[in-house]
Amino acid sequence: MIQHWDINLAGLIYDTTNFYTFINTQTKCQLPQRGHNKQRRSDLRQVGLALLVTRDYRIPLLHRVYAGNEADTTQFGRVVGDLTKRHRILAQGCEDITLVFDKGNNARKNQVVLDQTAFHFVGSLVATQHRNLLAVSRQEYRAAPLVGGESLLAYRTQQQVMGELRTVVVTYNPKLAEAQERGIRLTVKHKTPLLNKLAEKRKVAEATMTLAVKRILVGQYLQEVVNWRVVDGRFQWWLDEEGLNRLRRERLGKKILFTDQHEWTTGEIIQAYHGQYVIEHAFRQMKDPYFVSWWPMFHWTDQKMMVHGFYCVLALLLVSLLTKRVREAGKEIGSQRLLALLDGIKEVAVIYPLGKAGAATEYVRSELFGEEAEVQELLKLGQ
Repeated sequence: MIQHWDINLAGLIYDTTNFYTFINTQTKCQLPQRGHNKQRRSDLRQVGLALLVTRDYRIPLLHRVYAGNEADTTQFGRVVGDLTKRHRILAQGCEDITLVFDKGNNARKNQVVLDQTAFHFVGSLVATQHRNLLAVSRQEYRAAPLVGGESLLAYRTQQQVMGELRTVVVTYNPKLAEAQERGIRLTVKHKTPLLNKLAEKRKVAEATMTLAVKRILVGQYLQEVVNWRVVDGRFQWWLDEEGLNRLRRERLGKKILFTDQHEWTTGEIIQAYHGQYVIEHAFRQMKDPYFVSWWPMFHWTDQKMMVHGFYCVLALLLVSLLTKRVREAGKEIGSQRLLALLDGIKEVAVIYPLGKAGAATEYVRSELFGEEAEVQELLKLGQ
């Protein structure tokens, strides 16, 4: 496939997702397990999928179906082993391959194995584990140009990360910071009735109140911006504006990236990491109810679920290659729109019985206009 389709392997994106199932709790199989479901169906057993795709056209090159309760870091460690074996094949198409992954896959032992491979990488770090970088003044940030004429503020340095010297880039996006602050204020607004209800109670033990408040203040940054206390058995709470200002100054809108591509410009490092949206689109495609959908999965044995995962990834592969062919022919169109157009192209076989002479068949194709006609011409469906 790499040779025939001229696949660009310079940037590869890795991530994981999961798919909930309706498999009964008593059914004996190992892959479906309960865990943190990304569609908020943690009440159901789920199956995990690890996927490696190209940055261009999200063409899958490697996948793993795994147990739904397995941690991302554990799965990434296994995938790195697979990549080491597969590099010999991939290197025939590109010698300098950069792997992109997010902070959910970080583990020192995984990074040690990755450093021993021929792959380069761009990853992200957990911000709270590198407060020295968050404390750097905004005046130290410089504009990093990106593709399309845009730019992003970034601070660049080098430091030891997981045992090796890495190039580290801290990015600041004011639009992201504003969106995060709006999210915090909206969440506090939704929690306010629950907190006020606690404040109406009289003579409540502090230990009991602490447990109740922790249940309410579930969400990113909430415990840093909502202060509370118990005075004479009465609960009091307030929004900590100083804490919110500290968040604005140190964390909101920021991401910390690290890489071994020391020669790359700051913009190239940021652009590579931003390519992660590609694999999110791939997962969205697999969760679409109409085309290339993982659901419904009418299987309840591990072996059949592995096969199900294989042909779902194969379907994604075929759609990605089809999209690549159409775009390279000059038609800028997304995979969803392309599939919808193809779905509208019909051909009907009309069979006329001719008695002892057998039958005559006439093929009638639907009348096409606009984009449907363009797609038919580009893909030479008339043949």
